[in-house]
Amino acid sequence: LIFHRLGIASCFEQYRSSHKTFLIIAKSQVLERAMKVSCALLQWIAVSSCISASTASLFSLRNSEKKDVGGYHRNRNLEEEEDVGSDIVIKIDGQDVAMPYDSQESYENGQDESMKRPLAVSNNGHDVTLSGNIHRAIPFPTPLTIGYSTTLELDFTLTQRLEAHALCIDTDLGIDSSKCFVFAGYQHLGYNWQRVQPQTNQGETKHYTIPLHKLASGNSTYNWLVFMEDNDSSNRNSGNSTFSNIEINHGDESPITIEIDGEEVSIPLSSQQSYDSNEDENMKRPLIVSNNGAEV
Repeated sequence: LIFHRLGIASCFEQYRSSHKTFLIIAKSQVLERAMKVSCALLQWIAVSSCISASTASLFSLRNSEKKDVGGYHRNRNLEEEEDVGSDIVIKIDGQDVAMPYDSQESYENGQDESMKRPLAVSNNGHDVTLSGNIHRAIPFPTPLTIGYSTTLELDFTLTQRLEAHALCIDTDLGIDSSKCFVFAGYQHLGYNWQRVQPQTNQGETKHYTIPLHKLASGNSTYNWLVFMEDNDSSNRNSGNSTFSNIEINHGDESPITIEIDGEEVSIPLSSQQSYDSNEDENMKRPLIVSNNGAEV
C-alpha cells in the first residue's frame, strides 16, 4: 500500500513539474491558455495510466501472497519443491532405475491414512526420508524377479525412533509381514517380521546387505517397493528415518550338480522348497552352492 500511494504521488509531482515548464515556454496569453488545457489533459491521461499500473501491481502482489498460503508446493524455493517430488532412484544389477514419485500408492490404505504425509526425496533420488506415520508403496517399472542369490543393499539412518521402521518388497498392496525387513523400532512384532541385525539405534547410520532368498520360492514376481514408518501414537507426525543408496543385485545362481548313472544332472535353486516348513523356519537361511555346483 505504501509503494502504491508513493507511486501515485510521484505521478502528480512529475506532471506538475512538466506543467510549470510549459508555462515558462509560453509567450502569449492565448498560447498559455491553450498550453494549460493541453497540460491538464495530458496530466489526467498520464495520472490515470499510472494509477492503473500501480493498482495492477498491488493486486498482483496480493494474488501472489494468496498462492503462498493456498498451494501445497506453490512458491516454495526450487530445492524444497524438488526435495518433495523427485523420482526415487535405485540400482538393479548396477544400473540406475527411476521409480516415478507420482506413481506411489498407500500400502494398506488405513495404515497410511490415505497418503497424508509425503515422502521427501533428495534431488538425486538416492535418499528417501520418512517423517511421521507412513506406509508407502512405489511400483517397480518392470516386475522384479528374485532368485536365491539376490540381495538387497542399503544405508539406513534413524533420526527419531518409532514403533517400526521397515522396507518391504511385495506382490500387492496388502501388508504381508513375511516380505518386510525391520531396521529399528520398539514395538513387539510377530514371528514373520524379520528384524535385520544389528538394529540401528537413534542417531546412527548403518549399512546392510540382506539376502532375499526367502522371497524366491515359487514363480512370483514382485511389483512394489514399500517404505514403512509405523506410528500409532497420538502424535502421528513424530518420527524420522532415511533409506539411502538402495541396490538390488541378483548375483550368480549356480545350480546344484549331481551324477545319476554317470551323467551330470543340474538341479536349479529356484526349485527348492522347505522340508517341513516349521522346522526350516520358512527357508530363513540360504543354501550356498559352489560355482561348479558340486558343493552345497
